[in-house]
Amino acid sequence: MAYARRLLAELRLPAGARRMAWPARQPRLLEPSLAAMASDVVDVRELYRVGQPMSAVAGFLCGHVPTGLRPGSGGQAGRNGRTVGEYVSDAPRSLPPGIYLARLAAAVIPANGGGSLLRVDAQVAWYPRRTAAEHIDPAGYRSVMLTVPPAFSGPPRHALTRTFTSRAVVARLAALLNGMPAMPGVVMSCPAIPASPYRITFDPAATRWPRMVFSPTGCFSAGVSVGGTEQPALTTSGGLIAAMDRLLGLPVR
Repeated sequence: MAYARRLLAELRLPAGARRMAWPARQPRLLEPSLAAMASDVVDVRELYRVGQPMSAVAGFLCGHVPTGLRPGSGGQAGRNGRTVGEYVSDAPRSLPPGIYLARLAAAVIPANGGGSLLRVDAQVAWYPRRTAAEHIDPAGYRSVMLTVPPAFSGPPRHALTRTFTSRAVVARLAALLNGMPAMPGVVMSCPAIPASPYRITFDPAATRWPRMVFSPTGCFSAGVSVGGTEQPALTTSGGLIAAMDRLLGLPVR
């Protein structure tokens, strides 16, 4: 919440902007383009009345990106050949530890009687805590099995599975996975998710250690199963699948 309020405080407003109370019924087009639908998220918002026309307000926001932020996306809404909404979104150049994403997003529409209504949202989503069960102690595992699905783009390739008993490989993959944060509850659409995911399976050296399976999707997340029990997914990067490709002697994507 504090970081969201700090982002909102960085906003530079057009001259004469006046804060308004939140209306009981919000105009439909006064919805900014936010980064994600997430459960681990806060959204702090403000509403302003500005004497300038909509296009001038949007132009001001585009030309006065807050310190520490970079220009993000923008857009317009049209109806019957005319613009009825302007949208501007900026993002921090770097995120504090523990923050998954943050956006400062604005929506501008014409106000009744002239001028504009400006809504600004500071949206911040954070990484949830990982469960202790997801931590891999490489000493408890005798091997790791890697499985990659058939290629869904590029040169044809069949599914491939290989087991590694090298202590160095087990430790390297364990360290990589142990360093990944839990995935926030974000709703996203990603065409890169294959029908069958990649799979990393840690085979325990004794019955007191659970079998652990990680399933990277290629869309920055990996499912986790510990002893057959599903755990919160992890947030991954391209580095995990790239590491699997290198170990299997495949071209790194």
